[in-house]
Amino acid sequence: RIKVFDKAGNPGPLNTTLRALLPPQARTIVQPRIRYDRLSGRWFVIARATECPLNNVLVAVSSGSAITGPASFTFFSFVGDTGRMLTDPSLGVDRNAVYVGGVMMNCGGQTQDASAFIVRKADLLTGTLTVTAFRSLPADRLGVELARVTVEALRAATAASGLTGAQFRFRGGWGG
Repeated sequence: RIKVFDKAGNPGPLNTTLRALLPPQARTIVQPRIRYDRLSGRWFVIARATECPLNNVLVAVSSGSAITGPASFTFFSFVGDTGRMLTDPSLGVDRNAVYVGGVMMNCGGQTQDASAFIVRKADLLTGTLTVTAFRSLPADRLGVELARVTVEALRAATAASGLTGAQFRFRGGWGG
C-alpha cells in the first residue's frame, strides 16, 4: 500500500495500492521507490513493470508537496533495456536530476550487468521526460554481484559525460 502520514505519524489523505496509483497499462508493477525533494517541493516515485522483454521504468512526479491522491501526480515511463529487466532499482534526487540505477537481468532471471538513467529534473517538472542512459556498467571481479550504482557514481558519470549518450524525450503521460 501507498500511504501518506504527517510528521506526527497520523494518516494523511492518500491510502491506496500501488496498482491504483500507477497506470493501468503496466500489468505488474513492483519495487517502488519514493523520495521527497525539498528544493522543488515535489515527490518523485519510480517503479518497474515486470513484463519482459519490455522493461518499462515508471516515473511519477507530484504537482506539489501535498499529495491528495493519484491526481496529484504526472506519470511517465521509458524503456530501460529491451529484453532485460531493471531489478532492485535505486533512486536519488538532487537539484539537477533524478537518478535511477540498478541491476539488469535477462528475461530468464540471470544477472547481466547494471544500468543507470539520469532524468533531467527541470524538464520533468515542466512535463517532458528527458533520460540519458548509461548501460552495461561492469560487474564486480567475481562476475556474480554487480557494482552498486550510487547517486555519487551517477553524478560523476553526468559530469564526465556532459549528458551525452542515448537520450530519449517523451511528452505527457505514461507510455510517452
